[in-house]
This record gives sequence, C-alpha cells and structure tokens, in this order.
Amino acid sequence: MKKTFIIGLTMLILVTFLMVIPWQVSHAGTFNPSIGTGFRCGNLLMREGLQKAQVVYNCGEPFMTEKSYVDAYGEVDKLIYGPEGGYFYVLYFYVGKLIGIEEVRQ
Repeated sequence: MKKTFIIGLTMLILVTFLMVIPWQVSHAGTFNPSIGTGFRCGNLLMREGLQKAQVVYNCGEPFMTEKSYVDAYGEVDKLIYGPEGGYFYVLYFYVGKLIGIEEVRQ
C-alpha cells in the first residue's frame, strides 16, 4: 500500500513538472489564426525575442536587408519583408534578437 502511494505521488509530481517546463519547438513564432495583426509567416506570428535565424528559417530570405546604428554594443540589423497586403514589414534585430516590427505602407 505504501509503495503504491509513493509511486502514485511520484507520477503526480512528474506529470506536474512536465506540464510546467517550457518545451522548445522546432519552429519559431506563435500559431494563432485568430490574431489578425502583426507580421506572419504562414500561420506563425513573429514576435519580439525571436532569434534572427528562427525568423529567416520560417519566413525565408527577406526582400532587403540593412545594417545601421553601429555602436560599442552591437548593431541593428533590419530585415525587410513584403510587399504583402500593401505593406512592407521591417524587422529590427539587435545582437541577433528581434526587438521590434514596423509596418510601412507601400
């Protein structure tokens, strides 16, 4: 009886622990078809904090790239995607991490 209780308690703790861990997935972005705004690559919504490699992997090569704002800490890379629906999307990366997305009318 005591052994069964310990096994059950261990399983409960394990399942609870596995539900809390943020599992990494092979693709970047968030799948949410109800969100209508933001920059999308297929069904994935690109969000701040993603790595540049993740965005390029999911969205493909950009229409244009630029580098600017070089300082002692790094540089800001801009990847420009579009035109899509009358807009260009400028994605700003600082030290390889997405820090902002700007929607520019064509």
